[in-house]
Amino acid sequence: MNRRQLVVPVALVLALALGHHVAAQQPPASPDLSGEWQLAGWNMGQEPTGEPSYRGTVTMEAKGKDTYVVTWNVGGRQNRGVGLYDPRTGTFAAGYAISNQPGVAVWRISEDRRAMDCVGTFMGKVGDVAHESWRRE
Repeated sequence: MNRRQLVVPVALVLALALGHHVAAQQPPASPDLSGEWQLAGWNMGQEPTGEPSYRGTVTMEAKGKDTYVVTWNVGGRQNRGVGLYDPRTGTFAAGYAISNQPGVAVWRISEDRRAMDCVGTFMGKVGDVAHESWRRE
């Protein structure tokens, strides 16, 4: 067997092996995060230990591929924002406003997709970080 006859089969085997590896690296299907979540939150500068500073609900409404309208209901007040799930990293991020101050938060989603924990901040408090923990049945 000459060199050329050996190179073609080896190249084919490598291409099939790499193709399988690339296919295995594709991100999993995006989770459906829509619905109502129970939230516990800790105000700016507080660590998420002990009793939360506030409790409420969050409603996530799917609006296309991996995008959501997010509505927080806390203490009789409602805030809305827009969110985006990134299937490459498995994280969710949302922009929102508190008293007309823009904010941003990033969530880590549990493997069973029934819990989400975040850190966030907003323009009036840049330099401080708040925490929220969302749960659903």
